[in-house]
Amino acid sequence: MFFAGIMGYGCNIGHRKLGRISRNINADQLTNIVNWYFSLDNVTKANDKILSLMDKLNLPKIYARKRGEMHTGSDGLKCDIHSTDTHGYSEIIFGVTHLIGVSFAPRVKSFKDQQMYGFESPSFYKSKGYKICPNN
Repeated sequence: MFFAGIMGYGCNIGHRKLGRISRNINADQLTNIVNWYFSLDNVTKANDKILSLMDKLNLPKIYARKRGEMHTGSDGLKCDIHSTDTHGYSEIIFGVTHLIGVSFAPRVKSFKDQQMYGFESPSFYKSKGYKICPNN
């Protein structure tokens, strides 16, 4: 049940919906587990422990810096390049990251179906040899 609560929050499904759509998971029991164990203080402490462990691992350090820029995902760390999956992408995030000087590198599903944006004209990107250019 505890892991179901983590999955519910981690996948942005929510524990109530996860309880409704899953076999062998009682929604009321899952709600009780989440209410008792998932306080803000407990979640913050767990997140701090995970980040502390990650600091001790070599693999994240290999990818932490690329060409002098820190690269991170949606974990709240300060960065020069921010990446996220399709669900973390929006035009607002794209614009705000540009305004604060952070490069935004979303990993977008169904890329061919997406509207491309840029802060320069399409010809600017083409002249630089970009294979994929914004529409406008």
